Amino acid sequence: MSFSTFDELLAIVSPRITLQDTNMRFAIPAVQRLAVTLRRLESGQIELPQPEKVPNDLNGKAMPFMLIGYEAFALSEHVLRPYPSRNLTVQQRFTTYVPAE
Repeated sequence: MSFSTFDELLAIVSPRITLQDTNMRFAIPAVQRLAVTLRRLESGQIELPQPEKVPNDLNGKAMPFMLIGYEAFALSEHVLRPYPSRNLTVQQRFTTYVPAE
């Protein structure tokens, strides 16, 4: 991951992962929290729940838990990336849609 991509990702997640200092300790900076999380995710040290059956699925097949990344993330067993936003078919646009919070 490039430095500029890391900085872009940090700007997105920083408000959610920044903690306050207390009288007993200093909070771990957001940049360190993100770096450690990405390193552990890449090395497989973050354990995700075991695959489960999806409710109302006719096939009854257990599906693995996934994380949704964006183009900066490498594809892996548990990381999905959306399609690039150019020249998408209707199906790809539907699949890529992630609701905003």
